Amino acid sequence: MLVRGASGGGVRVGAPTDASEHAVGALSIESTPYGARRTLKLDGELDLSSALDFFAFVAPLVYDAGVAEIELDLSELTFLDSPGLHLILRLRTLCRENNVALVLRCASKQVTRLLEVTGVAVSVDAD
Repeated sequence: MLVRGASGGGVRVGAPTDASEHAVGALSIESTPYGARRTLKLDGELDLSSALDFFAFVAPLVYDAGVAEIELDLSELTFLDSPGLHLILRLRTLCRENNVALVLRCASKQVTRLLEVTGVAVSVDAD
């Protein structure tokens, strides 16, 4: 798993198609495909009340033959607690088992710090 800074690093290839939005309590998920990459922009709170629904939404993407990378854009995430972090770790394991890259993109210093302190962040792209 790669954790990227606010600008996200890298370059998007191709135009987004089929964007959709999904709401779970205080969390909304905007899903946009870019070729083999699926970008999920999380807005709000990934906590006990939204974590299981978040996982139920994102896990099937791992099994989609057309998806080689899942990017979680956490720039609008306002709160992340231990159940939310736990499900990001479960998603990381699921992605590894299925040869799908998982990329986290964070703007929030608090979320980035949490990922670093808990050992979730393998590397940070400082832009």
